[in-house]
Amino acid sequence: MKAFELKESLEKLLEQHAQERYVVISTQRRKSDAKNILAMPQVTVVYSKGNFDRSKSSVSSPYHHDASFNIHIRMAAKITANLAVLQNPAASAEQLSSALAVATNATLDVDAKLDGLLDVLYDIIMRPEHRKLGCDYIPNRWVPEINKWEPVQEGSIVIGAASITLAAHCEEEVTGEVGIPAGSRSIDTIVDLGDESKQGANP
Repeated sequence: MKAFELKESLEKLLEQHAQERYVVISTQRRKSDAKNILAMPQVTVVYSKGNFDRSKSSVSSPYHHDASFNIHIRMAAKITANLAVLQNPAASAEQLSSALAVATNATLDVDAKLDGLLDVLYDIIMRPEHRKLGCDYIPNRWVPEINKWEPVQEGSIVIGAASITLAAHCEEEVTGEVGIPAGSRSIDTIVDLGDESKQGANP
């Protein structure tokens, strides 16, 4: 389908402009380990849903496909805290409060980094020169919404997540290709009968 080809084109476009600011990976390769996310922000493109408007489609194709994609983003920040103060039983309440305040800044840090990467990705997608998103036609792409979620702490690392929804238009053609049912496929088997002159003889 054109929508799946568009997904691949979008992935390639984002990869070409990553400039070591993020890595584009598939859902199969995506790792949830906090250290991997901390090392490099992860971007994953997913086809989420499609709507086929009958009034805009031909009876025998092409069919009008309004496709929706989610560009998922995950990044992380490390908590920096003065352990010498936090683990010191003689530390004053003021010192402990100050040390804890510094530790909570990781949440603000990852939130700010998410904003920065969302800005970068939106700019790449919506640049006038990228209106085809790498395709050979104009898919009329648009970003109807962006979502962010509350950062989650995993040990000494805080992980933030966001998603860009991308809407695009595709014209799907029916190919008429006829597949072969799995149960009707013949299996070629080669059997070594050995020397025919010895068949039926005692070993």
